[in-house]
Amino acid sequence: MKKLFLFLMMLFACNVLHAQSIISDEVTSDGLRMVIGETVAARDLKDKQVFFVGLSALQKDSIEIWMLSVKVIEWGAYRINKGNILLLKTMNDEVIQLQADGDYDATVRNVHTEPFVYSDYSVTAHYPITKEDILKLCGGVKKIRQEVSLGETHDKDYKKDKIGAILTTEVNLLSNALKEKKSIYDGF
Repeated sequence: MKKLFLFLMMLFACNVLHAQSIISDEVTSDGLRMVIGETVAARDLKDKQVFFVGLSALQKDSIEIWMLSVKVIEWGAYRINKGNILLLKTMNDEVIQLQADGDYDATVRNVHTEPFVYSDYSVTAHYPITKEDILKLCGGVKKIRQEVSLGETHDKDYKKDKIGAILTTEVNLLSNALKEKKSIYDGF
C-alpha cells in the first residue's frame, strides 16, 4: 500500500512539473521567423472532447502575426472549414470571435481494439489572433465553442480557468523568444 501511495505521488508530481516549451524557432532566407509553442491539453479528466491550445508567431522586421492553435480529440471524423468560427468567453463575459485561416480535416489519432474496435480522431485548426486578444484570454476562459462541419459545434465550459493559464505561459515564452534577434546564419 505504501509503494502504491508513493507511486501515485510521484506520478502526480511529474504531471505537475511538465513545463511548456517552444518546439520550433526557425528563420527563412528572406527573414521570416516562425516560433511555435507547445500545444497543451486544457481538460478535466472526465472530458469526452479534449481541447488542446497553443500559440505560434510569425515575425518579419517589426511585423508580428499571432496564431491560436486549437486541437480537438473526438470519437467521430469531422472537418473545420476556412472561416469557421471559434468563440472564447473570458471570465468577465467578453466574447472573442476568431475565424479559421484554412481547411482542416480530422485524422485518425488512435485505433482502440478492446472491448471492440473503434477509432478516435483529432484535428488542429489555426486562428489568427491579435496580441491584445491573447492578453484578454490570459485573464481566464470559461467557455469555448468551435464550429465544425455540418453546422455542428464543439462546446466546453470550464469551472476553473485552464486555457488562460496555458496562454499566459505561451505568450511570455514566445514574446521573450521574439525579442532576441535571429537569422538564418546563426550557428552556421
